[in-house]
Amino acid sequence: MKSQKFVAIGNITHDIYGNEYRIGGSSVYSSITARNFGIKAGIVSNIGKDFKFHSILHKHNIDISYAICENTTTFRNVYINGRKQYVFKIADPITPTQIPYTFLNAEIIYICPVLNEIDSNILKLFKSRNSPLIGVSPQGWMRDVYEGEIRKKEWDNAKEILQYTDVLIFSEEDIPEYNSEIEEYTATKNLIVIVTKGKNGADLYFKGKIYHFPAYPTKEKDPTGAGDVFGAAFLIKYYESGDIIESARFATCAASFVVEKIGIDGIPKLMDVNKRCMQLKSQEVCD
Repeated sequence: MKSQKFVAIGNITHDIYGNEYRIGGSSVYSSITARNFGIKAGIVSNIGKDFKFHSILHKHNIDISYAICENTTTFRNVYINGRKQYVFKIADPITPTQIPYTFLNAEIIYICPVLNEIDSNILKLFKSRNSPLIGVSPQGWMRDVYEGEIRKKEWDNAKEILQYTDVLIFSEEDIPEYNSEIEEYTATKNLIVIVTKGKNGADLYFKGKIYHFPAYPTKEKDPTGAGDVFGAAFLIKYYESGDIIESARFATCAASFVVEKIGIDGIPKLMDVNKRCMQLKSQEVCD
């Protein structure tokens, strides 16, 4: 892999499981993925005075630019017939003035809000500087809070965001099946749209075609972060190769490791992903 720089933008979180706190947030899973692939990675986030996991970021050599606010965004995830999520604390929004100069020339940008915290002008700032590859996971813009519970809502600023987006990555939780929303997004010129579907793999929409990529068969222990690792892996491989088929297959293999362990411990090394990809090469992509 080339040593291009990867920057993830989105608030780091505390995720509560039972009585245990874990580090969470798409920016964490995606940036650790980049580091494990040998790429210098950075995060832009706001964290609270209560943040518990500075040592983890240091261990993984993640370059983090953050502002200290009152609280770290804190979720409780409950998996019973799907996921229910509750929020107890919310960190401050991320603004363009928080982007350090050293991040502005990054080649790969992953925009991954957890709860409406990213100013859309951040995308404009990056695009005007260096024309990087910009991937967007919009889940955080499709969430609202009702009495502490996370609920779905329409993506209100989609049009504004899409004009700066190269790759758009949804979870099937966001868009359960092919519908008018996906059709609308895929109508955007040269936009790659991906819907990750857990054990059912992923669908990729590009220039009027739909490609399905089966998941690597594995024993699931914890699904948290699999979509974030998929997103980072796809962007990194696509930046390197320009090949959507190869990139999606690579991302599917990378994501399959995450579910086999708990939390960030499942994020794979590049060598392991490449080995698993070789095993998948014999499976034909459905077009």
